[in-house]
Amino acid sequence: MRVWVLLISMALTGAIAARQDFKVALVTPGPISDGGWNQSAYQGLQQIRRQLGATVTHVEVRAPAEYAEAFRDFAARGYRMVIGHGFEFGDAALQIAPQFPRTFFVITSGRVKARNVASLELRLNEAAYLLGVLAARMSRTKKLGCIGGMKIPSVERAFAGFVAGAKRTDPRVQVQVAYIGNFEDVAAAKETGRALIRWGADFLFHDADAAGVGVFQAARETKGVYAFGAIKPQHQVMPDVVLASAVVDVPHGFLYVARLVRAGKLRGDIVHLGLREKAVGVVFNPRLKRRIPAKLLAELQQVEAAIKAGRIRVPDRL
Repeated sequence: MRVWVLLISMALTGAIAARQDFKVALVTPGPISDGGWNQSAYQGLQQIRRQLGATVTHVEVRAPAEYAEAFRDFAARGYRMVIGHGFEFGDAALQIAPQFPRTFFVITSGRVKARNVASLELRLNEAAYLLGVLAARMSRTKKLGCIGGMKIPSVERAFAGFVAGAKRTDPRVQVQVAYIGNFEDVAAAKETGRALIRWGADFLFHDADAAGVGVFQAARETKGVYAFGAIKPQHQVMPDVVLASAVVDVPHGFLYVARLVRAGKLRGDIVHLGLREKAVGVVFNPRLKRRIPAKLLAELQQVEAAIKAGRIRVPDRL
């Protein structure tokens, strides 16, 4: 009996130690209260904590000069996985990773890779492609607008998908792309949206994080103009103008990669997750969905199936 008690005790101790040993840190470039990109990352971190029993922590680091120091600090404290939430963390990961071979650095939306560095690409461009099809079919003016926070690879990829979906659906469509230079300036996003509406755009797609509210405000000022949200379902922000959102399931992606890290199976590569893996998708506004013709909804389902099957290749460059 004592032997069995000892064995059970050792097993429980080992299980607890395994959970305690798996430590995951998240570094974001902005506040987790942004309602989009950074908030979804924090939700992903909490999902890792709940489902994998990991010890987790988060820090916001805005100054690029401090990225490497944040990575070094977490690695030195024994964190098995450090997530840099944005392509901008790639150089810091490549710099610090060789010094801490037992820590895996994961860069969201990056293209960097090394022995213990991997990038997680959540293919928002595939969901944006579907929005492009939708806008091209419904637009009366055949003019569409894209408003980004900054001209960075992840935003450009999303817009590339949107533009491709629109132009392949209707070659007559024109698309203007504009950037406001940051992800917080609601007023700048609103004014940019107004300018695109004056040009003739009747559909606006933003990838501007918290500043995207300004795009919705601009759309609301003009009857017949619709907006698309990004990253998270945003129809609740402005239900009368947000027709749909191209969403990214960041928690799903984080959990997918964290399981690989914990099992020692992640390799230094780029992990691609898209429609087929249910990591991205389109969420419609239930209040406005009835305005979309049934025939068009069926077409969107067919296009989505073709993307999943590889029959439609969605570009990641404009």
